[in-house]
Amino acid sequence: MPRETIISTDSCSGTAGAGRSGWGRRRQPGRDAISNPSQTRASPRRQSLSMSRYLVACDAGGTMTDVIIVDEEGRSVIGKAPTSPQDESIGYMESFWEALEFMGISKDEGQNFGASVETAIYTGTSMLNTVINMSGYKTGIIVTRGFEDIISQGRGSQTFIGAQWSEITHMQYRRHRTPLVPSQLARGVTERIDMFGTPVIPMYEKEVREGARSLIADEKVEAIAIIFLQSFVNPVHENRAAEICREVMEELGQEVVLEVSNKVAPTTREISRANATVIQAYASDPARKQLYRIEEELAKTGYAHSLKTVLGYGGITNIRYPRLFEAAMSGPVGGLMGAKYLSSVIGEENIVCS
Repeated sequence: MPRETIISTDSCSGTAGAGRSGWGRRRQPGRDAISNPSQTRASPRRQSLSMSRYLVACDAGGTMTDVIIVDEEGRSVIGKAPTSPQDESIGYMESFWEALEFMGISKDEGQNFGASVETAIYTGTSMLNTVINMSGYKTGIIVTRGFEDIISQGRGSQTFIGAQWSEITHMQYRRHRTPLVPSQLARGVTERIDMFGTPVIPMYEKEVREGARSLIADEKVEAIAIIFLQSFVNPVHENRAAEICREVMEELGQEVVLEVSNKVAPTTREISRANATVIQAYASDPARKQLYRIEEELAKTGYAHSLKTVLGYGGITNIRYPRLFEAAMSGPVGGLMGAKYLSSVIGEENIVCS
């Protein structure tokens, strides 16, 4: 029977702990307080001469934030601090400074450490938690008339998760999840493009203008997502609707986040495209502001590059990537990537990653 190895990648669990790999062991309060620091710490001067470039990675969970610093020889340290949802840069930098402390570098000595960092990568559950906790922007949608309930209806399978067959077959048990965009924040527009990309019903621009004005001025939305049928084949109607929305913003003197589905997720299946566009409008801007704050704090230490993040399919990109919703699962995916690599190192094919 094949063996299985269980690996925990959750930064909240604390199973990985914080400390050093290659730089010695972590100091224990009390017991190590009287030990000679020179026995467990390498000289910062000696480190700076022998290892000039570093990688800084982060795993930010809902409870704890871990920052991992790796040198050119593969030696690493891990700092851990409570996550600060109101400003993630606080928890990030506290963890960063603790990691440097495990390297034998004080906060004063590490003020310019960022100049030696080759790249900094963020993974975490910030955007995912925004969606789960429904704490993102108040978002409205402008959609093809007749599809105003596309978000509130969703897919039938989404309402049956965890239900037994006896419950599924009795509609009175069915309960829809709370939508990110309630139906009262949806505005329908008369327009239609067929499956070949040919406009068969012209877009009624007056309806777009009225819908945008209603959402911005009356409903006080913070973001608008535009989702028209077949826009992935021909985006002409969506793009024109976006222009009208910007004109309305200028007239009202108010600016909101504006996303169009043909740029966020130019793929078939309107529900998938709608979900992606709404998440981009609802949660990506708050998450991006958090990432900018982290990048700003790193820049104060001399870090001269852009902060990177991990996408849901394992790629790494700049935090200015326009389709940032793809990084919503960066934390869990980062753990899977690490477990996959570890499996190749230890020669274990069967791994349960949690």
